[in-house]
Amino acid sequence: MPAAARPLLLALLGSPCRDGANSRLLSAFVQAAGEWEVVRCSLPELKILPCLGCRTCKQNQPCVQHDRMPKLFQLFERAQALVLAAPVYFYGFPAQTKAVIDRCLPLWYLESQLRARLRLKRPGYFISTCASQRRGEFEVIARETKAFFHTIGFQYTQSLLVPGLDGKQAAQRLNRALLHARTLGRQLQRRL
Repeated sequence: MPAAARPLLLALLGSPCRDGANSRLLSAFVQAAGEWEVVRCSLPELKILPCLGCRTCKQNQPCVQHDRMPKLFQLFERAQALVLAAPVYFYGFPAQTKAVIDRCLPLWYLESQLRARLRLKRPGYFISTCASQRRGEFEVIARETKAFFHTIGFQYTQSLLVPGLDGKQAAQRLNRALLHARTLGRQLQRRL
């Protein structure tokens, strides 16, 4: 398929660990997704500033923070699919990923009709890991991901939540998770 005809898959790494488990899982997903045009962004490397809560964006004015967030907004609009990979830090996202999510407030302020139009049936996948063995560690981050995807116009399609990546069986768990990530990527490939 020619590059110009391929739909865009936006792959977001929300982990400050460049070569950690989330990065490996994201790579496995993307590789299995096949012929999508892929734009991969490391959110920590973008150095997005946190929301100041000034509500300037509510008046449809540009954000007072000057960083690369407008570029992300363009990618959110252009992408036909999204995958976010981020670890659990104290039941939530790492600070760099949380800053990106909070800066999506202008999209929340859009008129409801416009938000409904943005919410086409574009699939959104979520990959997350944590050291703890308890699956309950993902409850908060999964809810926040659903709200984030909804706000930026993606449907929370499927998740891969991998607990217990600290300890004796971590390597085995990660290997099984890599297989699952490839399966999810192949599911997305079949959407082409």
